[in-house]
Amino acid sequence: MDKIKHFYGVDTSKSFFDVVDQNGIHDQFSNDSKGFKSFLKAIQRDSLIVMKRPVTIITGWLSTSMRKE
Repeated sequence: MDKIKHFYGVDTSKSFFDVVDQNGIHDQFSNDSKGFKSFLKAIQRDSLIVMKRPVTIITGWLSTSMRKE
């Protein structure tokens, strides 16, 4: 495996998704196939992409799992 040279953090919890690179540069793309294609064209090779789950899924799971029976 080649060395990872570029890092991107992605938050997909809205109708658009936010991307921040290792230098703190922020960009937004539409949260659909067109936006993802644009994102993939914009990133560097040898990249690691970390995507955040939507908060509503985590919140729903926490509230359900913490409910007293």
